[in-house]
Amino acid sequence: MTAQLVNLQNKFIDIKAYIKKQKLNLDQFKHIEHLIEWGNDLKSSLMPNEQSDWDLLGRAVFLIHQDPLEAKNIFCLLADIAQFNFINLKKYEVIDYLTENFEAKTIGPCILFLEPGEWMKKNDNQAAIDIFHDRISELISNFDVHYPIVFATSGETINDLAPNFRKKGLFDRRFEIAELTLKEKGEEFIKDVGIDLCDESINLFYGKVGKLVDAEFNNKRKQGLAIMFLKRLVHKQKRKLNFADLIYIATRGTGEILDNEIRTDEQNWAVAVHEAGHALITMIDSDGADIPEFSSILPNKHYEGVVVSSYEYRYQKYGKLSYKDYRQRIRINLAGRAAEEILLGHENVSVRGSSSDLETASSMCGEMFGFSGISPEMEDENKSGSNLLVVLNEPTPSEHSRVENISQIYLEKQYAIVKDILNKNLKVLNAIAEQLQDKFVLSQEEIYQVYLNEKNSKIKSIK
Repeated sequence: MTAQLVNLQNKFIDIKAYIKKQKLNLDQFKHIEHLIEWGNDLKSSLMPNEQSDWDLLGRAVFLIHQDPLEAKNIFCLLADIAQFNFINLKKYEVIDYLTENFEAKTIGPCILFLEPGEWMKKNDNQAAIDIFHDRISELISNFDVHYPIVFATSGETINDLAPNFRKKGLFDRRFEIAELTLKEKGEEFIKDVGIDLCDESINLFYGKVGKLVDAEFNNKRKQGLAIMFLKRLVHKQKRKLNFADLIYIATRGTGEILDNEIRTDEQNWAVAVHEAGHALITMIDSDGADIPEFSSILPNKHYEGVVVSSYEYRYQKYGKLSYKDYRQRIRINLAGRAAEEILLGHENVSVRGSSSDLETASSMCGEMFGFSGISPEMEDENKSGSNLLVVLNEPTPSEHSRVENISQIYLEKQYAIVKDILNKNLKVLNAIAEQLQDKFVLSQEEIYQVYLNEKNSKIKSIK
């Protein structure tokens, strides 16, 4: 490869001006203390008589981060700490610029941020990738400690950087940033919306907001759309936001549309009955520990109505679900269909309304009985070990038949239990359905109030 001499100085970013224009500061980024320490180590490397071990410092570093722009901004702030120059090569510039020759002393010391793009991924054109890989290797191996150039890039996961770049002497130092706590996620979201635009139902409950954001708007793109929708809502309606507004966009999304009632009262009642069944079993089968975060019969493109389990309860259980938890979720998924049968009549149940619920319940049975050694009679200690033979690799026809038969019998049994408990708590089932039909959306507090009112009537638990 014949490389020409290229001047990278014209790619310098005026760090101070950029930081001021973008209103950047280190406090915007949580849990980056280890990166700040690295920035200070880079600064120390420039001190006279300082014999820095660049193998340990890292000549090429990789940051795992969702947002390439935020990653760039972090490295820019680190360059400011280190008193290094800073260059940002666009993803379409990386190969063109780095295949040319340049003199380190004209730009070093420098953090050279390479925007993530196709250059870093596995590619069908392996020959071209190998050539570029060799060129990067050459640039890093010719590292001049007097004019250090540190290569930096980012990706959402480690696999975004092809393995041939991830080895000793190349991108051999990786930084990760700890995920924000739920409280921190809520605080960040509220700040971005504007604290002054929110009432106490939002501003006093960072953790609750964080749980909703994490569950319903789990990336920067979705959060950005939600934030802009909420700001426009404040501007249009001349009022402060409340938690019900967050519930609204969690159920309806961030598209602006005039409500056009296309369902009849009878259809709304059918949906309300279905969701009331889910909500009631959610509460009863958790002994009141799982009060749904909200329930809605407002339709969107994904569902006719929805019941969202308590975020608090969900996060307590995350990653450590027991048989009892699986059984509860299966019963919740069966409860919508059971409620329809009880209140609408067995011939009036919706054919499609429970399809996704039944798919979920069936899948959970398959996982328990096919791959996890769970007995369909787990409640009986003497029979808890009756199904320990698990499926290995792809199920054989006999294994598939065995799991299918066990699952069918188990679902039938659980459905009968759910119908029994709903029948025994018909008053509260009707009360939730009526409130849903009337209000369309019920908050956790409203659902809990119905539950408390009827709890005095001795709600019957599932045994």
